Amino acid sequence: MNLIYTDEREIKQIIQKEKGLIGVLFSAPSCGYCTMMERNLQQVISSLPSFPLLKCNVENSGNLSSSLGIRSIPALKLFRNGEVVHTFFGVRAPDDLYYTIKSFL
Repeated sequence: MNLIYTDEREIKQIIQKEKGLIGVLFSAPSCGYCTMMERNLQQVISSLPSFPLLKCNVENSGNLSSSLGIRSIPALKLFRNGEVVHTFFGVRAPDDLYYTIKSFL
């Protein structure tokens, strides 16, 4: 599955409805580190087809970002049954992302 670009309202709904593991990447278009993190995640999710990943533009989703404690970007939050189970801050290597995400699947 590819990275799904969506808005704040949709992300909230999907997080609450999804029963398995789901990831949300919080980033901004002007952030170079966010672009690097997104490329690393694209590599990882191609190996994890059952892992849905959403992308949240923090410039357009201030309420969601602040309610989830996003203070710096890029940030990746993993959710299960609407609850945060893990958070990554900053750019992470593909191997680190892969093995951590896989441990929650």
